Amino acid sequence: MNRDDREIQLLDGSVGVELMRRGFKGNLDALNLTHPDVVRQVHRSYLDAGADIITTNTFNAQALTQGGSGMARHIADINRVGAEIAREEAERAMGGDTSRHRILVAGSIGPTALSVSAIVGVEERLSAYRRLEAAYEEQVESLIHGGADILLIETVYDAENAKAALEAVRRVADSSRRRLPLMVSMSMDYATGRIYTGQTPEEMLATVAPYQPEAVGFNCSGPSGMVQELRKLRAISPYRVIAYPNAGLPDVAGHYAIGPEEFAACVAGMAQEGLADIVGGCCGTGPEHIRRLAEAIGYWNFKERARTTNGC
Repeated sequence: MNRDDREIQLLDGSVGVELMRRGFKGNLDALNLTHPDVVRQVHRSYLDAGADIITTNTFNAQALTQGGSGMARHIADINRVGAEIAREEAERAMGGDTSRHRILVAGSIGPTALSVSAIVGVEERLSAYRRLEAAYEEQVESLIHGGADILLIETVYDAENAKAALEAVRRVADSSRRRLPLMVSMSMDYATGRIYTGQTPEEMLATVAPYQPEAVGFNCSGPSGMVQELRKLRAISPYRVIAYPNAGLPDVAGHYAIGPEEFAACVAGMAQEGLADIVGGCCGTGPEHIRRLAEAIGYWNFKERARTTNGC
């Protein structure tokens, strides 16, 4: 991924929540086509905050999720344009400076509301899996066409859904002969130590291993509980580790509990302890969370940073 493996890479924060903070609701992925300048502003705010990797505004941009919105026929365009917007902002931020590290665009691939594992009938389950795989294949093709550098399968709560996305990535790579780095991020139930369909991180590592991911880790849950899961994952995973927690839980007004300074101290502590190689923010985090995190990390070299007690 074009960085020294000893360095911490900084992912951006929530794109969707940041769009909502700008007054938008509903189908946020469609803003790639209807309000591209607003999406561009969100990417720019994270780049200005110090992000090395920005994620496309495509979390829900597959046919199964978009089917009821009337936008299903525009899926390819939503993904392609989403990647193009992010790619253009990454190039703008680099400013043609070849001495600077490359800013990367991660194509965001979300889980969909369909849980294949929840379907009982064998035929029905196979049919759902095939539909999901086809939807992901369309998304992956379009993200690559738009200029994504990485594919990020994120907020994984169902092993079967993740397998469908991974298979879609493999099929596109085989047909196009273009294989992008792949990252997989799980959403954990800390009480059980499993994702929500019951698989442990060890079992998920076995699921993703044939696809040779660049990084595996966690997102979309609180930061304090993530620390213990990261310690366990670091001990068993052969891959780089990615961690981007939420800013706590939202209240009834949609305000998240953890502010930028507290969030940065906690997540930087994960990096300092050697638990994660790629860090950023998920739901509730914005540019100020990432700015404070960038300052806290200081892009330590593994050789230089101390192994400290985590700040969560």
